[in-house]
Amino acid sequence: MPLKITFLILLITVLQPILQAKQSNIYRPNKDHALFFAIQDYQKWTDLRNPISDAEAIAKELRNNYDFQTEVVRNPTRQQIYAKLNEYLRKSYASDGQLFIFFSGHGHFNDGTAEGFFIPRDAAANDPFQDTYIPHTRLERIIDQIPCPHILLNIDACFSGTFDADIALNKDFNRPGAGNNTDTWRRAFIRRKLEYKSRIYITSGGKERTSDGLRYSPFTEKMLEGLRNFGGDDGILTNNELLVYMEKANPTPRSGQFGSHEPGGSFLFISTLSQPGREALVREPIAQRPTEQINAQPGGEYEMRGNTMIDLRDRTEYTTQMMKDGNRWMASNLNYATSAESHCFNNQPANCNKYGRLYSWEAALQACPEGWHLPSDREWREMAKEYGGADDDASDDGKAAYSALIRGGESEFAAQLGGLLSFTGGYGAMNVFGLYWSSTAQGDDYVWDYAFNSIYGKLYRRNSHKAGTRSVRCIQD
Repeated sequence: MPLKITFLILLITVLQPILQAKQSNIYRPNKDHALFFAIQDYQKWTDLRNPISDAEAIAKELRNNYDFQTEVVRNPTRQQIYAKLNEYLRKSYASDGQLFIFFSGHGHFNDGTAEGFFIPRDAAANDPFQDTYIPHTRLERIIDQIPCPHILLNIDACFSGTFDADIALNKDFNRPGAGNNTDTWRRAFIRRKLEYKSRIYITSGGKERTSDGLRYSPFTEKMLEGLRNFGGDDGILTNNELLVYMEKANPTPRSGQFGSHEPGGSFLFISTLSQPGREALVREPIAQRPTEQINAQPGGEYEMRGNTMIDLRDRTEYTTQMMKDGNRWMASNLNYATSAESHCFNNQPANCNKYGRLYSWEAALQACPEGWHLPSDREWREMAKEYGGADDDASDDGKAAYSALIRGGESEFAAQLGGLLSFTGGYGAMNVFGLYWSSTAQGDDYVWDYAFNSIYGKLYRRNSHKAGTRSVRCIQD
């Protein structure tokens, strides 16, 4: 073999672990773990359909997009569950390490003793004294003693809400302003949120039976929805933000703290998709994007030719559609280069031509031509209602509206899945999410936007940080 080829093979062999390591979570190198107990094939109880696929789907998200080290224990017996928990009791964890624990299977509640139980694979069908079940109180004591500073326990089982009687759901929307979108801020935020010990639980319901679901359980479906938003604009999903997604499940999940939890303790899911150093995720200053410049002309006039609107500022033509709400909407995404921040996905002009430009909220407010405007939250909501509604209006979580309004849908609104640039500098979610600004702010830092989610085929309304970027549709005055 020639010496040059031999050297190249040796070089690749040496560099491969280094290159692979660069894909890991730069904030959380080998610090975060996830343990799943999933039981669907019971010896004496009715078999379930989805626990293993639920566990594997969540484990995959945590492993691929949040850099968790995951372990799925399939169909364990009572002794195997205790043995595995004992193994995690003996592990060593980082000083700010995190452990996510997920139980999925049957549950039981004893009305006489007010005790809740998780049912292992080998549990007796009729156990009058519950000797073959696993009491929630025992799980709490064992898990609390695991020497990991931060633990989030999820139980997806009937009567799982009986794990604890105290419910404390406080949504955490605190995020930095546009001037603080730095790696330094992210590191400081992570350090601050993980300063205090946490013992947090989320259960799939209260003292009630829960559904096994079709493809996934309702509990798992909403958790996946939260994880697949990659932490929103900042790439950091807190346990309270996750609950914003999960509380839409039926029945409503419950959350609280247990054991040695300290006030202020949190659990974080930190996405690897928007971290500094990721290929194609580096945000360049506007001045460094000369290939994107468009010869925009002053003024804000437009012409209509049938259903086509011609933006006279740059002579771009847009299809429009009269919607059921009685308003004329653009039926393609705006692609006008504003003086405020707007740009193409991944800085590629071809993406502007296909998906339109991505705008900061301030840019979006001034982007539409004179005679058109950025729709308000009310206008978005009323239009969506005509086609079934966004998820907080709709009986089907926004599925009908998504089908009608997405490109190819019956309405010809033709919403596009153009992705976003988060305010941490990461491009993502192209062909997965279509995100659209409204003109309606919520306080100093947040604004309503509308998300087309292709994963679940849903349209939903969100309260998002205005420092990110989104697509724009204009509506005629």
